[in-house]
Amino acid sequence: MSIGLSRRRWFTAAAATVGTAACISTSARIVVVGGGFTGASAARTLKELDPSLNVTLIEPNRQYRSAPGTNLVIAGEWDLDGLSVGFDGLKQLGIDVIHETVSAIDPDRRLVLIVGGLQLNYDRLIVATGVSLRFEAINGLSLSAVEQVPHGWWPGEQTLLLRLQVEYMPDGGTFVICPPAGLFQGHAAPYARKSDCALDIPAQTEGESPDRRSFRILCDAGSVSRRMGQAVWRENRVDRIGQPENCQG
Repeated sequence: MSIGLSRRRWFTAAAATVGTAACISTSARIVVVGGGFTGASAARTLKELDPSLNVTLIEPNRQYRSAPGTNLVIAGEWDLDGLSVGFDGLKQLGIDVIHETVSAIDPDRRLVLIVGGLQLNYDRLIVATGVSLRFEAINGLSLSAVEQVPHGWWPGEQTLLLRLQVEYMPDGGTFVICPPAGLFQGHAAPYARKSDCALDIPAQTEGESPDRRSFRILCDAGSVSRRMGQAVWRENRVDRIGQPENCQG
């Protein structure tokens, strides 16, 4: 699959795959690698279209935590446990759920190899493992560094760490987000995070000193992210989060 594949084209291709799978032999074995939004939805849809299909979902985690909604956890509005969901619903549909890690895929023999030695044959394979962070792509960033400078991408410890940093940010402290310069999905996401994190700032009451914490976004002038962020800012006009700012390099 091309990295530049648009969401609309992806769903068109996925729909074609679902249609094909539903028309093949009822003894066909479908293996889905990854139990997030895409993987779980694909497994459920295939089983609902044709209950006779043998559908197996492989996901190492017994509880899936949703990335959408973490902003409100960071802002102190939601609890992290509210973002967790298990796989009992899929099991009740007759989907086999294996909580293990895939070590390799052999497309020639149509095999999925699982850590520990288990092998699964498949007639159709869906790989929906999501994205991984390339720490080496940013100079100075590493897996250990995110304990001090959390990215907050993975729901869980990173979410709670960022929540604590926002909660205990000193008066006059600054929260900075630097969106990628190029094209990426979810251009409004940095601005949603910034706005939700700013919910932690209490409303100023008469006689109290103003909260001087600030939330800033630095992005390249002319970037898609910057243009969208300005549009969001103009629509909501939340003074305490400010407009996107220029960033060189």
